[in-house]
Amino acid sequence: MLQDVSLPGGWLVGTTRDDAPAGAPSVWDLDPERDALDKAFDLMVIGARSLRTLSAYRAPFLKLVLWLATRGLPVAPPVPANVKQYLVFLTASRRNKSAADVAVRSLQFVVWLNGWPSFAALSECRVPIDAAARAFGGPTKKASPADPWMLVA
Repeated sequence: MLQDVSLPGGWLVGTTRDDAPAGAPSVWDLDPERDALDKAFDLMVIGARSLRTLSAYRAPFLKLVLWLATRGLPVAPPVPANVKQYLVFLTASRRNKSAADVAVRSLQFVVWLNGWPSFAALSECRVPIDAAARAFGGPTKKASPADPWMLVA
């Protein structure tokens, strides 16, 4: 599903290739130059964004991939209409202003990394983000201190 997609190193730790028998090296594993270039590229990807940003993008992107894959929708690259549906689902279920925005940012990073056409600025992808910002935006209310009656229950 994601074998032709460039991702930062470690994003798919623990996964195996679907098309290779267990323990069999692929043609790519036997090419030392390609391996060296791939490792250099991984270091450049890590250098292009902070480690904190990359780790923040991992889960939202993989959740999007899982949501698309379980519905039989294209993943690499995703279709803007399907991403719109995911953003509407995410906004309706999470009910906060940043969930859809972070999902689009993580997807946009992978789009940039793979040279896919960008669609995050399309209106169908921006509407759920803008609607969430208006619906759930505003000042964050700080938690009040615990009163004695709250501790009795």
